[in-house]
Amino acid sequence: MTEPKSDLDSFLQSWPLFGIVAPSGEGKTWLTASLTDLPWARPMRLIDLDAGAATIAALTERRDLIDYRAYKGDADSLSLARWTIDELKAAHAADCGCIALEGLGKLYMLMQGEMTDAAITPGMKLAELAKKLDGHHGQALYKAGAGIMRAVVTQISLLNRAKQQQAHRGGRGGIIVITLTTRVSQITESGRMMKITSPELSENVAGSLMSACDGFFDLVRDGSTTRLLVDKDQHHPLRKARNPAVAAKLAALRNPTFGAIVDAYLDGKRETTEALNA
Repeated sequence: MTEPKSDLDSFLQSWPLFGIVAPSGEGKTWLTASLTDLPWARPMRLIDLDAGAATIAALTERRDLIDYRAYKGDADSLSLARWTIDELKAAHAADCGCIALEGLGKLYMLMQGEMTDAAITPGMKLAELAKKLDGHHGQALYKAGAGIMRAVVTQISLLNRAKQQQAHRGGRGGIIVITLTTRVSQITESGRMMKITSPELSENVAGSLMSACDGFFDLVRDGSTTRLLVDKDQHHPLRKARNPAVAAKLAALRNPTFGAIVDAYLDGKRETTEALNA
């Protein structure tokens, strides 16, 4: 007789996909690294596009904790995109309890720089850059850049589905984490200027990634404390924790770790099930 799965086993079998966004230096990498404290998550397969994992160098040297894959090629978007897609495909067969993709925004920023061949304002959309370029050449560059980013997001979704299928056939469960640096944009609403944050990606690509994620959160700092913003944002309606009970527990966390995040999901879903069965 097959033993019933625990709540944790069932959760990990779905290989949930999480997006974590924050300004540089706010603790995204350390939050991701907290997965190495969880026995079921070891080793982490860490795919590092931008050397962001330098802040956890002591951990990346531990092969029992992290299978560290760092980009060391030429600083051009096509080479980085090919490497990233190859790494995402290779991760299908990786024996790991979690997969983290660090620094996806670097690819987007490289493409922006190549399109203008000059320093640009961080956060400027590819579409806006394309308008500054002449004629068909600019449009071709824009379409190529958008296509590269869509291909990477598609590979993330394919990896997610492949890991789910493997887990349902008896393979390991786990989670996937994507970290992104944020940029600040200004919008006008009801006659006043407002600042909003969004991932360093085009709006279409960010939307595709958000919709693929089971949870997409901002990591924000209040003094010496960090917390997660989990409510839907009217300007980015796909940001979410879909279950209200889960969202409430995530919002209450201070200096969160991934162990606490997973516990919040399990407790919130358990409460929801009990309420429905009452």
